[in-house]
Amino acid sequence: MKTLELIPSELLPHKAPMLLIDEVLNTDFENNITVQTTVRKDNFFFQGHFPDYPLLPGVVMVEMMFQTCGILNRVASMSKESAPSNQNRIGKAVKINSATFFKEVFPETTLIIKAEKIRSLLNFSEYKTTVLNVAEEKVCEAKLTVTM
Repeated sequence: MKTLELIPSELLPHKAPMLLIDEVLNTDFENNITVQTTVRKDNFFFQGHFPDYPLLPGVVMVEMMFQTCGILNRVASMSKESAPSNQNRIGKAVKINSATFFKEVFPETTLIIKAEKIRSLLNFSEYKTTVLNVAEEKVCEAKLTVTM
């Protein structure tokens, strides 16, 4: 895998406050990517989930995994000379095949998110995703399908 300085805000159409990935740690530009993000106490979703027990909503964690897959789709299409038309297309979530949550996530937690492409068919790709905390404990895993 290559270490890079790819910037999520330049690879995804998302903007604050919905851009949830801070940094790309590494990728092979085809099938695997690892990103990092820190859950900040001032994130908008903590205002109501839950004010006395700030807990990262599972749906936000799933969105983080979808964004990770989107970054991999983008860098994969950028690395293929034959696919310049895909570079400006917006990837979309298609299916949450499964998701399991193992640990709660609280503000000021740094998460490592890994995505591995399982298969692709036409413009659809299925991924196995895993979220770890910095202690390398599994927080969540899911199989997701996206389209580009």
